[in-house]
Amino acid sequence: MYLYRGGKSTMTAGPLTQLEVISAFRGYATRHVLWTRAYMAAIISETGNADYTEQRCAENTREFADMIGRYYGYENARAVERFVTEGTAAARSLLRHIKSGNGSSYARIADERKGKAEQMARLYGTMNPNWKTDELRRYMQDQYAEMEWEMRHHLAHHTPDFTGHRAADLTALEMADYMAEGFIKQFGIMY
Repeated sequence: MYLYRGGKSTMTAGPLTQLEVISAFRGYATRHVLWTRAYMAAIISETGNADYTEQRCAENTREFADMIGRYYGYENARAVERFVTEGTAAARSLLRHIKSGNGSSYARIADERKGKAEQMARLYGTMNPNWKTDELRRYMQDQYAEMEWEMRHHLAHHTPDFTGHRAADLTALEMADYMAEGFIKQFGIMY
């Protein structure tokens, strides 16, 4: 399992503890929301940081996919990485369409994001019998809706400041805890 320590991921040695598993899943979820939000802020403010934050989103996605690959196979890891990367691209496209007022494209992109959430939830469900598709779909769709609300709010108020809006953070942590619990059950981690 990769854990995030001192600004970089490190592979743990020996058996995993429940705390390490929970910390790893929560760390990935927290960084995903953080870097996605930073990416949205860079696009809104047009500061020129969008490329860096997009790269950081991709790096976090690769780290998560690598962990998935170690336990669930590299074919699944590539699929997870592809879905998360496509989701980030869809968020960027959605934000740009919201900014431009292009409603017809917005509806198409929003439907595509729902489809990606469905595909990803099904994929996770095939990897771990404790990860239920309906539950994961709900978490992902809730998080998409919360992040979209944040995008709209910040565009309406002409600010890239995302402080004070934490619904997406809480949903991401709930999903991380759910997935960590399923991982602990699947692999029989007792302590």
